[in-house]
Order: sequence, then structure tokens, then C-alpha cells
Amino acid sequence: MTLPENFNEEFKQLEQKLAEAQAHELREQKFAIEANERFSKNLAAFEQYYPDVFKAIQEFKPREDFCLHVTKSGHGNFVPKGKEAPLYGEDPYQQVNTQVNTALTNPTIAKTEYTKVDLLNFDERLHIQYMQKLVEYIRKIGLYEQSDSLSEIKGSFPSAMIFGLGLGYAVESLIERVEFSYIFIIEPDFEVFFASLFCIDWSKLIQRVDDAKGCLFLLLGASEQELAEDLSAIAEDIGAFCIVNSFCFQHYQDNKLSKLAQKFFSDYFRFQFGFGFYNDAITGFAHSLIHAQNNENFFNQDLDKIKRNGTNPPVFIVGNGPSLDESIEYIKRNQDKAIIFACGTALGSLVKAGVNADFHVLVERPLRNYEALLDMLPVGEYKKVNLLSVNTVYPDTVDLYKWSGLALKGNEAGSDYINLQHYIKNKKGLPFIPHSNPLVANTALSFALSFGFKDIYLFGVDNGSVNEGLIHSQLSVYNDLHKGKFDYEELDLDSDSVIGNFNKLIKTNSTFKVSNHQLELLISLFPKCDVKNVGDGLSINGATPVHSDELIELGYSVNKIEEVDFVKGLFSQINIPSNSHVERIKTVFDEIISHLISIASESVLTVKEAADNLMRQSRYIYSYKDTVNRFYFNILKGSLLYFHTPMQSVLYSLNEEENNIEFYNGLNKIWLSYLSDIRSDFPVSCNKKCDWSFASKSPTLLKQGNPLKVLQVYSSAYTAVDVLYQYLSKLDSSFKFVGRNLVDEPVASRKLVKSFSSSECIEAYTADPLISELGFQKNDIIIFNNLLSDFIGNEKGVVFIRNPVLMYAEMKKYYINSKDLELEITSKLMSMVKAFKDKKFRSIISSGQSALANFCSYYNYKFNLTLKSMVVIKFEDFILSPSIINTEIANLLDEDIVKTAEEEIVSLNSYIENDKLLLKYITNEERAEIKANCHELLNLYGY
Repeated sequence: MTLPENFNEEFKQLEQKLAEAQAHELREQKFAIEANERFSKNLAAFEQYYPDVFKAIQEFKPREDFCLHVTKSGHGNFVPKGKEAPLYGEDPYQQVNTQVNTALTNPTIAKTEYTKVDLLNFDERLHIQYMQKLVEYIRKIGLYEQSDSLSEIKGSFPSAMIFGLGLGYAVESLIERVEFSYIFIIEPDFEVFFASLFCIDWSKLIQRVDDAKGCLFLLLGASEQELAEDLSAIAEDIGAFCIVNSFCFQHYQDNKLSKLAQKFFSDYFRFQFGFGFYNDAITGFAHSLIHAQNNENFFNQDLDKIKRNGTNPPVFIVGNGPSLDESIEYIKRNQDKAIIFACGTALGSLVKAGVNADFHVLVERPLRNYEALLDMLPVGEYKKVNLLSVNTVYPDTVDLYKWSGLALKGNEAGSDYINLQHYIKNKKGLPFIPHSNPLVANTALSFALSFGFKDIYLFGVDNGSVNEGLIHSQLSVYNDLHKGKFDYEELDLDSDSVIGNFNKLIKTNSTFKVSNHQLELLISLFPKCDVKNVGDGLSINGATPVHSDELIELGYSVNKIEEVDFVKGLFSQINIPSNSHVERIKTVFDEIISHLISIASESVLTVKEAADNLMRQSRYIYSYKDTVNRFYFNILKGSLLYFHTPMQSVLYSLNEEENNIEFYNGLNKIWLSYLSDIRSDFPVSCNKKCDWSFASKSPTLLKQGNPLKVLQVYSSAYTAVDVLYQYLSKLDSSFKFVGRNLVDEPVASRKLVKSFSSSECIEAYTADPLISELGFQKNDIIIFNNLLSDFIGNEKGVVFIRNPVLMYAEMKKYYINSKDLELEITSKLMSMVKAFKDKKFRSIISSGQSALANFCSYYNYKFNLTLKSMVVIKFEDFILSPSIINTEIANLLDEDIVKTAEEEIVSLNSYIENDKLLLKYITNEERAEIKANCHELLNLYGY
């Protein structure tokens, strides 16, 4: 018998396969023993640390073909349900280590931009002043322009957001390399988590996190909606700093995981929203004490015990959104057949339309909102209507109305205090109306549903706009051409759009989004209610979208006296001692803030020490959260979060630790100063009405009609303005100036402005308050840093015009790394035109145009406004010879102030080189389009 030629080779292959099979069998046997031991050990760990997860494991039934495979490296592998391939290759640990190394050396970090604050804001409240100081410091150190930005995560880091657990190997690898204070593991497939119980030692992993005093959150089986809710709840429970500045890591590719990651980033703003701040909290606390002292009516019925007998009439909740205009005729025809809740400024719109509201709903606490009420309507109109509000509202407001009732608002120091005092006296707390933030429509719907009404119509509750230039009803005070004495500002809309009712694109913003989400949560608490969302606005889950012309006419009139009396009957005077413990509260608060200052004052030498110090501060304040003294927590919570999150970000901003510590110490000095000022302010403000009025909007302490000159500069080239300030001060010592936001200290400067006994020099963001309130004469010269569309006539002014090609290049450079450059630039242009009252000007910026087309429209319209009254100077000429140009400007303004300047102003030639470098950011086609569209102006000025 002759053997085949390749017999020996085949025999060796068979031997090898047999050996591999035997080896694989041995690996499986070994893995099975170890896996079962791990599973038992892990069950015990979850029973001890995570009893809810332990219960879910016990109740879970894996699919019949559930199977773990053993790789050549001896580790477990798994094919998730609905997948064809396993999670890993033959060596999961090697694969995972490579992935983790790549992620840590090129990290994706969820960050917040902390410099988008208006530094020309004349709001003098303590928190706003210190937020401005914080932003000024971050801008001063150029945090976002540092060349040494963090490129690798090592040692320690605040948070890890891990999308996809897999079998846990990646989590093990991550925590071996980096100590995270907060770890979030998001795994939508519970069976994958179940499989991990056989593959990694969870007990060791949990113990390691616990020993490091960290927190591990397991978000298992979560949907997109549940993820957002869970993260929001965690942020509320332990502080938003556990989520912001997170290292984000997606372990494996999966559509569900990718959508969860997208949901996290799209909702990122929500985790930092709605925490209030010191001035808000202390004002709400003081107003609550005053309302209790005045023995006002408070909502005093348990929600589950409110019973309605007989009829349950429709309720119209009327907001002031643009869709109100389409519904107003329906509301007029049916106003006698429904109970009408007017939200905030919507009352003025209804009065104009001839609609009588039954209740006016308000939530705002500042004096300026009370002033706006007096400005918006004659006082007699308020005497025709009843007020529904919350315990934080400005105290004098309640006296304007026929009747008023207040409810406790959640997450407020004042609410906690009143509730505690009521419980001490009556052994029973007061109800909080649910989800009443952040806007007045939320409060109105919360009242209506809490009162037991079930047939609800939402009119003008748009939370956005299908028309970018229109945010409120045409009937609104915001659009009134014959306003009172105040200038009412609308909220800006973001650049992005979301799908709203009837699949229409809606422009919105973060505040509106949060409001909309809170409406959804509120409706979900009342499943038997029928809520109709009328008109074009954001869609609301749980509410039925409907066009106003599709609404059926209501059938019969409502006995309004009876229904209003029913609501009034749910309120009563609570008779609690409002001021009996105020001195004790002042003493305890001083002890708390002093201890917080002592922690923050400790010297730190490393990033880890600084991070631990921040955590000690936050845990100290949060230790009051679930106690009877919760109101102390709510007074400090917001400001602590607003400062700690950027301080934490600064700690991990650069590669060099000593630079991070230097920047951190700079912010910590501001934080300590803020805490010290809070300590001084609290005894004064804890029982004092808010004094933040419209008068605080501009420096009204300047004497009217004073004779000194002030310079008016409309500029798109801010550097020119800065140098011009310096030059004029050299020409005449009487020309003193207030530093601009990118120079000097604007907060300190504004304090100087308020202390002037005679006019020196004032820079303002808008013209009207100075012109109308301060009585400047037509020959006075006023300094401004942005173009304004309405002049009083006979102004003397200068416009620095910069080459629009370079302006667009600079704008594009700023947003070059944006996910959506077109939207970012258009949004920036919209914010730039916000100060303009000329609606035509605001309407030329459209989401339907390209960013480049919008820019050209903006440029042309802006500078055409100035041709008749302003002197035009090329910025390019100015940077070549600033001294000559400044002398010409001084001559144009007033010959009396011209003197010989002995010192040449520093040359700005370096800006020419910088401008040349900018050109690389735009294409030749973009340059050509700018030149074509801006042809008239470019020719006029020799470009």
C-alpha cells in the first residue's frame, strides 16, 4: 500500500487540529469553572452595593441559545442578540487595550464654553458680577487658545461616560489607567451586562472605585429618553459637575449605542441648566418670608385629594408665542366657555384683543418684572383678574390683583423653609406644584392640572418659532411700536432647528427646550388629561397637535364665578411664624459659608489635590440636601455649580500640571472673593425685597446734561477703538475712558461709571438708555462699540470699516472646527443684529440662505445705515498710521480738544500679517462672492 505524497503533512495538520481542539476544550473547562466562580462572587457584590441591579439579575431570563464562547486567549466572547458577529476577536484584552490606549491619547471630552457672557451687562447682582469676573479671567489667560491643550488623559480625570459595556474588559482597562471620580456605564442590552458577570470580576472593580471614593453609575437597558432622565436625576442629586467635562468613550459599534451617545451630546446643556444662583435663591427666600409675614393665600390641598363635582370645563392656557395670532379669534369667540389662564405678557395681548382672562399667571421675582407689569397695562386692568403665582414672586405684585394665590415652587430655599415651618406647626407639609419651571407656561399648566382640570388647550405655547424673526405674538409688548418707558428684550434663538408640530422646522433655544421637556414630564403625571397643543410650535409628547382652524366651537358657557371660587377654595392663609428664626438662620449660614471658605482656602499643589478639594466642598454643601435644613443647600447650590464646573475644566485643560494649577488658583481667588461677599450679603438680603430694576440696566447715576464730551464710535474693528481711547486720553487729560471688555476690568469700570459725579466717558452696549434717560445734548459725543440703527440726529461719529473679505475669514476661522459651520455663522450674525430695533435689518438674516450670503447681507445693510451721518475710515489705513488718523478724528469731533501728541501710538502693522494669514480660511470662490455682493461699498472705499 502506497501512502499519498502529502500524507505526512495532512497527518501533522490533523494532529495540530486535535491538539487545538483538546487545548480549546481545556480552555473552555477552565473558563467554565472561573466563570461560575466570578458569577457567584459578582452576585454577592451587587447584592451588597447595587440591590436593584441584583434583583434585576435574579429576575432576568436570558434567551434559550444564550452562550459564551471562549477565545484562544482564554477569555469570554459573546454574540449579542440580533448580531451575527461576536463582540471581540481571539484576544479581547489585546484588542481592548489598543482601543483604550487610542481613546486616552486622543480623547473625546464633553466640554462647556464658559466665555459666552455679555461683559457689557449692567446687571449689578453679585452672581452676575462674579460670573463676569470668571469669564474675564478665562479670556485673559486665553484658555481656549492654548497650544498645550490636553492631548492625553492619565492619572486622574473627573468623569467617564462609557457607551457600551461589552463584557467589561474595556472598563477594567480604563480604571487601571485612570482614576475617575464618576464613572457612567451605559449599556442598552441587559443581556450583554448579564454575560459580563461571567467574564470580569465586578466585585474587584466596584471595590476599586469605592476605595478611591469614586462613584459608579450603571445605566442598564436604558432607552434614549430614560438615559436623559437618569442623567438629569443624577445631576440634580449630586451636582452637574459629575457629568460636565466627561471623557466619552464608545466601546463597540451599535446603532442603539450611537443614538444614546448622540442623545447625550444633544441634551448636554440640560445637565447644566436650571440650578439657579445665589441672588435668585436669596431673593426667592426673602420674598417667601415676606409673603408668609403678609399672610398670603397658599395652595394647601393634596393633589390626590382634590375632587371636582359636576362639570370640568375647558381651560385655555394662553402663552405669548407667535402662533397666538392665528388662534386669537377662536379664543375671543369661546372666551365665555372656558377658564382662561394668561401667561405673563400674554395678558397684555389678550387685553388688546378684547379677551378677559380669569387668571394671570406669573413666576418672575425681580423688581424689574413688577415694574414691567406697571408699564405694560393700567393698574385697573389687573384689578379685573385673579393672580396665580409662586412664593418667590415680587411681594408687591399680589396687591395689584382682585385676588391672589401662591403655590410652593420646587428647588427653592424659600419653599423649603416655608414647608418646614408649616410642618412644625401643623404636622403636615404644603404641596409643591410639579414641573413648574422654567417658564410661566409651565407654571400655568402645572396649576391647571393640579386643580383637577382635564380638558386643556395650549395657545401660543410655542417654545420657538417657525419664523426666525418672530418669537412673540404681534399683539405682544415685545412688538409694540408704542411701548412704555422700558425696552423689553426677547430671548435669542439658537442656530439649530428641531421638528415641531406638523413636521415643521422650529427655531428654538435651550431654555425653550427645557420648558418643552418639563411640559412633557408634567403631562405624563396626569394620564387622564387631554391636552391640545394648538398651532405651530414645538411638539409636546402627550399633547395632541392641532391647527386653530380645526378646533370645534365649544358648546356651552361656563359658570365662571363658580369655577373661580372652586380654585380659590384650594388656597388658605397658612399662618406660620415667618421671622422667628431669621437670626438663627443668619448664624448657621455664616458657619456654613465660613467652613466652605476654609476648605477652599487650603493650599493645593497637584491637580488631584485640587479636584479632591472641589469634591469636599461640593459634598459638604450637598450634605444639607436631604435634611430639614435643605434651604441652606438651595441657597448655595447654583453658584457652587456655576463656579466649580469651570474650575474643574481648568484643572484638566492643559498637559502641564503646573499650568493647570496656576489657572485654577486664579479662579479660586475669584471664588473665595465671591464666597466672602455672599457671607457679607446674606444677613442684609435674606429678608429684603429684590432691588434689581430696569434702572440697573444702564449707568443712570451719571448727571443729566453735563457738558463734557463723549465720543461716538461705531466700529467693526475693535482694536481701532481701543487705540483710539488711548490716543484721546493723551490728547487731553480730561478725556478719561472706561475700559472695553477685552481690555482692563469692565466690572470694576462699571463701578467707576456709577460713581461719576460728572460725565467723563462711558461705553454702552445700546444707545437708547443713555440718550433717552440721561439727557445728552445734540452736540455731545457718545462712545459706543457697536452699530445702532436709530439715531437722534446731528451725531458726530466715526465708522471703522474693515475689508469684508477679512471679516468673513476671521468669522470662519473662529467656527472652523464647528460641527455645522453654516449654522454657527448664521447664529452669530443673528446675535449681532439682536440689538437692532429695525425689523427689516433683523429679517435679512435667514436660515434659508448660506452663511456667506447672510454675511454679505449683514455687511451691506449695516454700513449703509451710517453713510449719511458718520465719517468712514478704513481700518487698513488706521493700522498703518494710527496717530495721524486719531488726530484727524479728534479734529472732526471738536477742534478745542486737539493738542500735539508727543508720543507716537504703537504701530499695529502686525495686524496686517495676521490678516494675510486669515485668508487661508476661505476659498477663492468665497472671496469672489464677497467682492461681487459688496461691490458698491468696496468701490466706494477703494477696496
